[in-house]
Amino acid sequence: MVKQKKIVFHSIDSPRRELEWRIFIAVKLAEKGFTNVIGSKTEIEYLHEFSRNCFFLGRLNSVTGRYKSDLEYLKRMEQNGTKLFYLHDEGGFYFRGEYDDAVKKIYPNELFNSKSFDKIFFWGERQKSVFEDHAEKSKFVVTGSPRFDLLKPCFRHIDIENVEKLRKRYGSFVLVCTRFGAVNRVPDEPTTLSKRSYDIRAEGGALKKYSQAQVLETMFGAWEKISYEFTSFVPSLAKLVQDFPDVNFVIRPHPAERQSFYTESFSHFENVIVEKSGDVRPYIRAAEVVIHSECTTGIEAEIAGKPTINFRPCMNMPKYEGFSVEGVCDVGSLCNSYESLKISLERALSRQLDRESALSNAGPYLDNCNEFEFSFNKVVNAIESARSSNSVASYFPVFKVRSFLQLKRLLKNRFRAIRDSFFTIKMQRSGDSKFYRFDDDAITDFVDRLESNGVKVQRKGRNIWITPL
Repeated sequence: MVKQKKIVFHSIDSPRRELEWRIFIAVKLAEKGFTNVIGSKTEIEYLHEFSRNCFFLGRLNSVTGRYKSDLEYLKRMEQNGTKLFYLHDEGGFYFRGEYDDAVKKIYPNELFNSKSFDKIFFWGERQKSVFEDHAEKSKFVVTGSPRFDLLKPCFRHIDIENVEKLRKRYGSFVLVCTRFGAVNRVPDEPTTLSKRSYDIRAEGGALKKYSQAQVLETMFGAWEKISYEFTSFVPSLAKLVQDFPDVNFVIRPHPAERQSFYTESFSHFENVIVEKSGDVRPYIRAAEVVIHSECTTGIEAEIAGKPTINFRPCMNMPKYEGFSVEGVCDVGSLCNSYESLKISLERALSRQLDRESALSNAGPYLDNCNEFEFSFNKVVNAIESARSSNSVASYFPVFKVRSFLQLKRLLKNRFRAIRDSFFTIKMQRSGDSKFYRFDDDAITDFVDRLESNGVKVQRKGRNIWITPL
C-alpha cells in the first residue's frame, strides 16, 4: 500500500485528447506535494476500490455520470472518503438549439449534494448559468479547461522539438481537423443514432421535458446536419488539395473518427497526409493554417495564434441553425462554399487573413481563452485548499480481492488490458480506435519539457504515477 498526504486519481477517456494536459496538471499538483495516478477509466476505478481518502479529478465513467455503474462508483467514493472534483473533458461547446439541455446532460446536477462532490468545475460562465438556482452552487467554480492553457505562448517551448520534427517530415503544411464522428464513428464509440446515444439523452433528463418523438427528431436532425457537412467538406477538400498542388495538407481526424476513411479516400493525392497520432497541439503549432468545421481545434488554433478557416457548409441555412455549435461556430474566417474556402486559404497563406476578435464569442464558454487567464491555477488551488486525511492507495492491488464484486472488476480490468494489447492493435494502427498508447519515452520527454520543479514520473502497470521527488 502507498500512504501519502494526498493522492489524486485522473481518469482518462480519450488519450489523444486528454493525456498530455492530465500530465501537465499532475505535474503542477506534484509540485504542491500531491501523488498522482493517471490511467484509463477501468484502471482507475479498480485502483480506487482499494483506496482511502483520495482525490478524484474528472468525470464519472459515462458521459452523463448517471449510468447505473456511475451511481455505484459514486457510492464507493462516499464510502472510501474520496473527494470528487468534477471536471468534464467535453464541458464546453454544444448545439445552439439544445445548449442548456446538453450541459444538463453531462453535469449530473441531482448528484451534486453527494458528500463526495467537493467542487464542480465549469469551462465558462455560460455553463455555470444553467444551474444558477442550484442548492449546491457554493461548490461551483468557473475554471476553464487546462487543455487550452498549453496552447498559449508561454508554453510554446514544450512543443519546439516536435514542431521541428513535423516541419521536417511534412514541410510547410495546412492542418485540416475534422469532426464528423456522427457519420464516420470508430467502433468503440456509440453511434449518433444508436440506442446508447438515445439512452444518454434520457439519462440527461430529456424525457422529462420532451416526448420520445422530439428526442428522436433532434437526434436525426443532428445526424442529418453533420452528414450534410461531411458530404460537402470531403469533396471540397479533395478539390482544394488539387487546386493547391504545391501545398501539403495534413488531415487530422477527430479522436472518435475512423482514420482509415480518410487514408483510403485521399490516397490519390501525393500532397495529403492523414495522421492521428499523439496530441493535436504540436500539429497546430507546426501548421501554417488550420481548417476546421465548428471544431474545438479552431479554438485551440486561435489561442496558439494560428490563422483558422471555419468551413461551414450549413451556414445561413435556417433548417440547421439550431445545430450550430455555440461558442465555436463564429471562430475563424467563415466560409460556406468551395469558392470562399479557396479564397480564404489563398489569403491565409499570403498572411492576409483578418483575425480580429476571433475568440470574442468563445469567452463565455471557455474562461481561459484569454492569453493571461489560466485554468490550471484555479484547478490546482481548489484541490490544494481541500481538507482531507492522509490518502491510501495501492500500486498493484491484484492480491487484495476480497469480494465477488472486486473479483468482477479485476477480471474486467484484465480483459480490457488483453483486448487493448492484442485484439485492437489493427484498429489502433489504422486510427480506427479511440484508444491510443503514448510510449514511455514520449511521456518522460513531455514531463521534462514542462520544466517541473522536482517531480518523478513512472509507469506502474498500465498507469502513470507522477509524484514529488
